Amino acid sequence: MPRPARLALAPLLLALSAPAALAADAESGALTVEQISPGYAVRAQITVGDLARLAAMGFRTVINSRPDGEEPGQPEADELAAEARRLGLAYHHIPVAPSGPTEADARKLRAALATAPGPVLGFCRSGRRAARLKELADSLGPLGASN
Repeated sequence: MPRPARLALAPLLLALSAPAALAADAESGALTVEQISPGYAVRAQITVGDLARLAAMGFRTVINSRPDGEEPGQPEADELAAEARRLGLAYHHIPVAPSGPTEADARKLRAALATAPGPVLGFCRSGRRAARLKELADSLGPLGASN
């Protein structure tokens, strides 16, 4: 298949592979999260209004792994940060490219987690990049290690 055709299919494949969390949210009205390690959960894109519900669920830190402007209508990091601060939540923006996290991204997450109150919610478009970022950060060794 020629390269342009594969690129044209990429948005469709991403849409088809998004987790069922968004559908569950729409049906139940609840925010669905996936616990991937003690004190750390991930989910798909959140809205500014979701931050109050996340705080009510007990989350104390939000990690946004989505670059601004990735999709029309997506909330900007500054909007989310302002509302998170208003609600007393810690907020970190560590944008991860669609190709996936780098070691530098993972080191930024480790630095944020060193002082972040838990539990922590990481998000991106589907939740997968946020999960991969945490996995890569964990692979660098325990927090506080010199690596």
